[in-house]
Parts: sequence; structure tokens; C-alpha cells
Amino acid sequence: MPPAFTIEEQARRGAVRVVNARGRFDGATAAALEALLPRAEPCVLQLESIDYLSSAGIAGLVKLSSTRRLRIARPAACVRDVLS
Repeated sequence: MPPAFTIEEQARRGAVRVVNARGRFDGATAAALEALLPRAEPCVLQLESIDYLSSAGIAGLVKLSSTRRLRIARPAACVRDVLS
């Protein structure tokens, strides 16, 4: 059985770190990303492989986007549905 959540760093685009998230995005996931992503470093978080986004995950994304230089890219349908 695959892990509930994985993070894979993609090739950098200049000074921008690109991270691909895969699986369930919940509060624990957001906390793991918060520990992983430096505050000052710009980051693109690709969410095309997310299959579930909990309310705690939404709160985590809001917190990350307010405390990190973070942009969300390629949101999966479940992410778009919740955030729109």
C-alpha cells in the first residue's frame, strides 16, 4: 500500500523550489510541509496528484500561503472543487 502522502522536489526553476505533493492533504501534511519549506525561499506547490483535501488541509494551505512565499499550481479536481 502506498504512503498516504508523499512530497517530491522537482527541478528548481532558478531560485524557485518546485514541490510535487501526492496523496491525502490534511493537517499532518500541512505541518510536514511547514517544517520542510523555508520561509524566505519562493516555492511552487503542485497539487495535481492530491486525491483528498480535508478541512484541516485547507487551513494548513491558508497558513502556509500566509507565512511562506508559496504559490499553488496544477490543483487536482478535488482541490479546485474545495477552493472554488
